[in-house]
Amino acid sequence: MTPVAPAESRKMAAVGMFDGVHRGHRSLISELRQQARLRGLEPVAFTFTAHPMAVIAPQKCPPMLSSAEERCAMLREAGAAEATALDFAAIRGLTAAGFMAMLHDTYSVDALLMGFNNHIGSDRLTTPEEYRQAGAEAAVEVLFAEEYRGEGAPCSSSVIRTDIAAGNVDDAAIRLGRPYTVSGEVVGGRQLGRTIGFPTANLLSRQELLPANGVYAADTEVDGHTYRTIVNIGHRPTVDIAGAPVSIEAHLIGYSGDLYGHTLHLDMLRRLRDERRFGSVDALAAQLRADAVCALGI
Repeated sequence: MTPVAPAESRKMAAVGMFDGVHRGHRSLISELRQQARLRGLEPVAFTFTAHPMAVIAPQKCPPMLSSAEERCAMLREAGAAEATALDFAAIRGLTAAGFMAMLHDTYSVDALLMGFNNHIGSDRLTTPEEYRQAGAEAAVEVLFAEEYRGEGAPCSSSVIRTDIAAGNVDDAAIRLGRPYTVSGEVVGGRQLGRTIGFPTANLLSRQELLPANGVYAADTEVDGHTYRTIVNIGHRPTVDIAGAPVSIEAHLIGYSGDLYGHTLHLDMLRRLRDERRFGSVDALAAQLRADAVCALGI
């Protein structure tokens, strides 16, 4: 097919949860751009404000890798000209043809690129021919992408969640195409780290999914400079009583300053070790020195 000049207002879309916007999602957006260009259409992406399972069966809803705002930003960064978060609760009753008609009439969508395991509509269509027929009813051309088989495959949000929950943040990073980020506001703590030469920032995070308890190496950017960081996620068994809530502590190697009130973004690189109890604070300090050496060596 010969490329034609882009139309100003008509669009070609990809629709999905796109949680984490991993390598497979980015491959789909790349193909969307190519197919849209051939048709003179603008490539756009649609995600949802919340996971459909949060509406259908909240008890089965997985923890999310990214917020709707983050997904939209990453989809635009991946190459979508526009990214829109739809309210699933408001459209859950639409059939596939009805959903595509809504995209056509409301968002000027003339073509739809579906992922290899993509499903839309309350009528639970299963075959490509059924989706093409539904698209024809809505005046929407329907195309299908091949399964992503590149680096990190199999590359799905559920596999990445399993990686992170197990502490395998390096495997998750391969599938995501970037490190998994843990973010949080720096709040006051016990300041014990200062007394042993390892001042830590205590993070209050609203992250739905944290890596398994343990000690990690991460990178953290502050004022344009990236600091290698030791991150402890867990219950601090050496200094806290049993049953203490999970905490996130970050020691930015080489950083000196006041971080209270700042929001830090920890790009998780590798799990260094399990969290464990030490016989003394001196033994903990010795281990932290060894952790720093390991972290800087990554």
